[in-house]
Amino acid sequence: TEKLPHAIGFQDLIVYQNAIDLAMQFVDYQIAFQNGSIFLNKSNQEVIPVNGAQIAEAWGKRQYLKHFVSKLTDATSEVYETEHWLIVASRCGYIPEDTSNQLLERSKEQTRMITGMIIKAEQ
Repeated sequence: TEKLPHAIGFQDLIVYQNAIDLAMQFVDYQIAFQNGSIFLNKSNQEVIPVNGAQIAEAWGKRQYLKHFVSKLTDATSEVYETEHWLIVASRCGYIPEDTSNQLLERSKEQTRMITGMIIKAEQ
């Protein structure tokens, strides 16, 4: 089997890079964050995923398996919360349905990648 390149920092992780790309896509749709968490601002309907921060934290805890998995679980929870707010924003008409569907699909892929990391955490 082909050996994958070793990540030197969390920035090297594909799952982290995808989290940043997803967050930037939210910014492209003038969706933003407040206080480091997913947020829906009733005045201007802003929401952003923050699971990239959770992935970075998990990287810092990777030498402690239980802490590493816990932080990755937190990252998965953030993705689910993002999906919730996307559904709300779409139903309220703040985000076009096709855009919401695209972002939801990217969020689901992020969940699959994080889940894969959890399953392989001991490696």
